[in-house]
Amino acid sequence: MPLTALIIDDEPLARQELQYLLDAAGDVSVVAQGTNGIEAVELIRTHKPDVIFLDVRMPGLDGFAVLKKVLAQDRKMKLPQVVFATAFDQYAVKAFEVNAVDYLLKPFDSKRVQRTLEKVRERVSSATELVAESPGSVNGSAEDEPLTASRVAGAEAKLDALLKMVEERTAGGAAGGMGRSGKVVVRAQSRLLLVDQKDLCFVLIEEGRISVVM
Repeated sequence: MPLTALIIDDEPLARQELQYLLDAAGDVSVVAQGTNGIEAVELIRTHKPDVIFLDVRMPGLDGFAVLKKVLAQDRKMKLPQVVFATAFDQYAVKAFEVNAVDYLLKPFDSKRVQRTLEKVRERVSSATELVAESPGSVNGSAEDEPLTASRVAGAEAKLDALLKMVEERTAGGAAGGMGRSGKVVVRAQSRLLLVDQKDLCFVLIEEGRISVVM
């Protein structure tokens, strides 16, 4: 069976690019796309996918808050595998890697997406084998309840720690005069480039064509 996946990102070009790469990879069925954290929570509960490709910074709820809200609404729900899509530098990315299957840096790379899908399949396969070998989980034994609660609490603690780290890092940049650096997706011929707002000189619109000068 192909992997079922959700793509959650507030940037249309990023969603399109990732959809194209997942389609090209094969054995992946993108069941839905979301544009913000609120939609993500509902889509996860509705579709229960194998994996979600989750943007970190989005309007409303960011990627971390999405996972916390899903856990808070239903502690018995099995979370899908999570792949963060991020434009953060290596310092933050290494922290994500501890708690997620993988991360993808924007703009996406096809070989990197393939390696990520291999990791997802390994995790999904391992989880399926564990369920098959554990009759208590199938029968709903009360002995499994403390273990489930413990895992949920651990996941929430990790999410809180990651969120705090990102907030502190952002605040530290602002205190140092750097401010918050936004990202802009720019199409250059057939390529998608992710650039810092602070690197932009100006943007010009002529006859419906947008030119970005950096």
